[in-house]
Amino acid sequence: MSQKVRIDGVKHNGASVFLGVDHCDNPCWTRNPERIMVWLCDGWRSRFNQRREQRPRSTPVKDDATGEITD
Repeated sequence: MSQKVRIDGVKHNGASVFLGVDHCDNPCWTRNPERIMVWLCDGWRSRFNQRREQRPRSTPVKDDATGEITD
């Protein structure tokens, strides 16, 4: 099953967020909420893909209505 989520707006209050270092090894900080959301989504996607090989595959599913098991 696949789901999509759409974020309509983002607010950021508080200190700047550390995004990492750029190609010249300079630290990158931002208070831009859209940039922060891109950074968070990239991190989530990266971790999700790192765990891809550990997710179960071809797990049998039991239909509650009929009691049948399907692959």
